[in-house]
Amino acid sequence: MSYTIDFKTLLTRLNEGTQVELNDMMRCREHRAMLQNVLFEKYHAPLLSFTLNIPGPIKNNSLLSDIFYIGIKSINAIFNNHQIHILQEHYSNEITGNEYICAFDGNADDVKNEAITLENTHPLGRLFDIDIIDPKGHKLSRQQYRSCLICNKQAQDCARNRTHSIEEMQLAILKLIKESNLIVFK
Repeated sequence: MSYTIDFKTLLTRLNEGTQVELNDMMRCREHRAMLQNVLFEKYHAPLLSFTLNIPGPIKNNSLLSDIFYIGIKSINAIFNNHQIHILQEHYSNEITGNEYICAFDGNADDVKNEAITLENTHPLGRLFDIDIIDPKGHKLSRQQYRSCLICNKQAQDCARNRTHSIEEMQLAILKLIKESNLIVFK
């Protein structure tokens, strides 16, 4: 049985977990790059890397894991719909966040376009960070930058300039989660 949950309870759930430091995030990025190199050397195939865009010092908890696995399910649907086979996949669940990396046998540009569509249209897609790296090791870029959850300006600019407080961004994320109706609370 599910029930409605108020913003205060949702904010408490979002802030559960271990706070990460900058050096934790740097180690995580180094490990991700190392894993990507291993997969490139083994398969010479495109890679998909999936994490969540979550501001603030808490990057992993049960609520964020639920959102992450909703994203995984959507990514698997893309692969299934296009008959793309996963050559090897790796999941990690660290204090720095959930992470998924896979090598696949499909067209990198096609999968990137599908990933952009997912990020733009899924009710929680604004929280998804799906990167596609082609077989030559080049990260495929979006043609259009993502807009900020709060002011709709370019998200990169707002992040770089710290235009919005973590609390403002968390409230925008909570609104997105609540409006998605995809997270069931028991």
